[in-house]
Amino acid sequence: MWGKTENLPSRPQAAPPAMPVANVPTVEQPKPAPPPVRVEANGRAVIGPSLIMKAQITGVEDLYIDGQVDGAIDLTGHNLTIGAKGRVKANVVARNIFVEGNLEGNVQASEKVEIRKTGSLRGDLTTAGVTIEDGAYFKGSIDIVKASASVAAAKS
Repeated sequence: MWGKTENLPSRPQAAPPAMPVANVPTVEQPKPAPPPVRVEANGRAVIGPSLIMKAQITGVEDLYIDGQVDGAIDLTGHNLTIGAKGRVKANVVARNIFVEGNLEGNVQASEKVEIRKTGSLRGDLTTAGVTIEDGAYFKGSIDIVKASASVAAAKS
């Protein structure tokens, strides 16, 4: 007896009392806001006044530029508008081109180029029609072509 250990059946031990858990409200992580997108009513893309781009732009929708773009722009079959704050140094191909700001580069428009009174265009034009408002600045040559020939020239 003394000095011997006997195998006694073990008694089940009671579990320690549970600690009360405080109700911690779950905090939902805010979802990241989508990037600001400026969509015009007519569905055209917009390059805003704070943007400066060096790029080759190709698209299948109308484009409005109020920022600065250096490079090339190809919007065959669609319209390009350079807003009053727009500064573009690029060769441009589009259906219609409206210049209210500054455009420096050669231009091919299958239908019309319109330089508005606040606009400035330095470069050669190939188009079926051109309008230069009083007060607008233009320096370059103009090659008037038939509308069907202008479309072929724009594609080449």
